[in-house]
Amino acid sequence: MTAIFPLSDDLNNKSDCFSEDLSHEIATTPFHKLLNAIELAKRADEDILYFSFEEFQLDIDESTLEEIIIEVAEKKIYFLYVDVDYDEKMPINERLSVISSIHGVRSFILLRPIFNYITEILSFHNIDNVGELDFFKIIAPHNFLIDVKSNWILPESKIHVISPFRNVEKYILECYNSIIEQKYTNFHIHFINDNSDDLGGMLIPIHTHVSVKENDVRKYALLNIIETLCEKEFDDEDIICIVDGDDRLPHDAVFSIVNSCYKSFDCLMTYGSLAHYNKIRKHGGVYEAIDFENIRNAYWHYFPLRTFKYKVFKEFLKQDPHLNQIKRSDGSFLEMPYDMALFFNLLEITGYHRLHFIDTIMYEYRGHPNNDFNTNGKLQKQGENEVRSKGPLIRKEF
Repeated sequence: MTAIFPLSDDLNNKSDCFSEDLSHEIATTPFHKLLNAIELAKRADEDILYFSFEEFQLDIDESTLEEIIIEVAEKKIYFLYVDVDYDEKMPINERLSVISSIHGVRSFILLRPIFNYITEILSFHNIDNVGELDFFKIIAPHNFLIDVKSNWILPESKIHVISPFRNVEKYILECYNSIIEQKYTNFHIHFINDNSDDLGGMLIPIHTHVSVKENDVRKYALLNIIETLCEKEFDDEDIICIVDGDDRLPHDAVFSIVNSCYKSFDCLMTYGSLAHYNKIRKHGGVYEAIDFENIRNAYWHYFPLRTFKYKVFKEFLKQDPHLNQIKRSDGSFLEMPYDMALFFNLLEITGYHRLHFIDTIMYEYRGHPNNDFNTNGKLQKQGENEVRSKGPLIRKEF
């Protein structure tokens, strides 16, 4: 029923691998058996647990499995699907994919860092009434699947990160490192220091993939993003993504997933799921087709990581060359909320069927006292009301 695969304390120093039949343990449901298996693994001081609800042979050689386990552990991902039914798949590399629309789970792998977390989840709820798919949504927010592929290759689009920031000296290096350490290398980061009062801009290392613009006056995020999109050179098929300077990407496969999503689903924009800084729980919501009958009146679901093809922004400029959609009636630019001010326009141009939701954590949001909703809540609300009253723009068939 279950098998434990041990590793030494050093994941790069693999001990001999063995499996142990645990089916003799007294249990009445699969989740009782999972609890028993976790307790046995903890008592035996094992690091990895493979669990199957049905008879299933893990058809992968030991050295490849070791490499996969090390790879995901380095990303701080401690759950891997093995045998599962799903509707959508986005390859990450030759050994891993991200899946969504999951509707059946038969086997999976757990790593030690979440043993206690799973035990707490199952113990807190009535274990006999635990919903299988709801359970996996809680413990597997990353939706990674072991998916060994031969002769795997996926063309890479250029990804441009636009990151405006102000007074984030404490956080900017974490943001920088989370981007620069991506396995996907065809990218460039456009940092914009919005007239900070601290030394954050000076902390960003010189790098071939990085440029830093220093503002003499404060312009706010929206105008910084618009100026970057208008002043820099981009190709139509380039992918643009926005990362705030006080936030970070959760692991080094984010750009690989973004590129795979565009290649797999022929989309023009993506949005996704986020976690709060150093937390496990996944947050996000999905738009429905009916929302696009009047997207500006719909509940705001366009959560980070937010990305779009540059040609969508070009179409926005074509439809609104004077940028009235992101200005007040007196002609001044809105300061906030920059996300609604920009993205309502792009969503209207894109339409529901060319928008794709990525159901795995792609962004870590950091709450702190200097967040805009803490310091400028009234201005944010005024801006939201103004943005929602504008439009709509015309959907474009690209």
